Amino acid sequence: MDQLKVIFNAAKKHHFWILCVTIMLLTFVGWYLSTGKLAAAYDSRNKKLEDNERTMEAVSRKVNHPNENIRVEMDQ
Repeated sequence: MDQLKVIFNAAKKHHFWILCVTIMLLTFVGWYLSTGKLAAAYDSRNKKLEDNERTMEAVSRKVNHPNENIRVEMDQ
């Protein structure tokens, strides 16, 4: 029990520095986790946009792709 009192007294004496280090570590952990989530969201959104761009390019390459006028004429 006497050893714990020594440790608690040292912690009481240096509580400012202990809090500074704890806050700094929590900040870095939070930053790391949030940038990981943002990177994943960015990658998924970027992939979706690239897929949409490829789809639009495929449609624009067709010379006479179907539109409403062609459908109306075919139904007659």
